[in-house]
Amino acid sequence: MLQTAEENLTKGKGASVLMVQGGKGKPKKGIKIKARTVGKPKSKSTSSATQKPIGGVAKGKCHHCGKAGHWRRNCKTYLATKKKEGTTISSEVYVIEVNMSISSSWVLDTGCGSHICTTMQGLKQSRRLARGEIELRVGNGAPVAALAIGTYSLVLPSGLMLELNDCLYVPAISRNIISVSCLGKSGFIISIKDRSLSVYRKNVFYANANMTNGLYVLDLDMPVYNISAKRNKPNGLNQT
Repeated sequence: MLQTAEENLTKGKGASVLMVQGGKGKPKKGIKIKARTVGKPKSKSTSSATQKPIGGVAKGKCHHCGKAGHWRRNCKTYLATKKKEGTTISSEVYVIEVNMSISSSWVLDTGCGSHICTTMQGLKQSRRLARGEIELRVGNGAPVAALAIGTYSLVLPSGLMLELNDCLYVPAISRNIISVSCLGKSGFIISIKDRSLSVYRKNVFYANANMTNGLYVLDLDMPVYNISAKRNKPNGLNQT
């Protein structure tokens, strides 16, 4: 009898546990069962300023144009600006370090990749450049635009004529630039000795530039090179 009662008690406990888990039937008397109520989770309160609109109009102002009703990623002005920046072509970028004093002299620059003039006078067969077509950067990183390109005829102190092909007209630059690398590509030989730079081609002396304030400046008015202009070569012989 005792064994049978224990077995029945054991079976009763197991059944009651199953009934609680399954949520069916009623528990036996004398057994207290605590049921945990499951309700809807409380929603966290959020301010209307941080809520993102769904299919509606954006609240606040655009950080680009300052107008209300849209965000910057949907701003027509912002998208048009980004599209324009993406289509702008900068064919060449050079690093040029020159003194800021304005001068009509010519500087032979070993770090510049193109000839540059600061005036249209003397620039032949030139064409205007579109805005942003060719941009350069000066020593402080500021961009400057080239407005035209052509061939510049330069009468040297030696009496010879030097034609600078693909010379860029950049009025924002303070000095005229002769690119040493462009001269080298055209067959010129550059010799630097005793703070002086000399230019030769086919054993013919063309020009000399002395160092002034860290720059090799070609002085076109040096009396030692004041030779008659009758020695000027035809345009086709001294192209660079």
